[in-house]
Amino acid sequence: MHKKTFISDEWKTNLDEMWAARHSFHHLRPSAESDQRKLEETARNTLKLLNDLDREFFGFTVRDGMVVPEHPEYWSITDGESLVFLRGRE
Repeated sequence: MHKKTFISDEWKTNLDEMWAARHSFHHLRPSAESDQRKLEETARNTLKLLNDLDREFFGFTVRDGMVVPEHPEYWSITDGESLVFLRGRE
């Protein structure tokens, strides 16, 4: 994604750090109090990063019953389709 310039250097760094830390995560023991705190902190940080990334790519608002992407450059559309392509169903 970075090579195709979909994500910034900052995103790449954050994702690389998360990926590199995955091995240490597996060696923590939930039975040890300090490891339990580290497990919780790692899980919280990972979920936050993934949630932020999700918003970056798939964030949208709904205006007049239509979905409007916050970052349309990441959304794929084909010829003839409107960028605002989903209407609320009633």
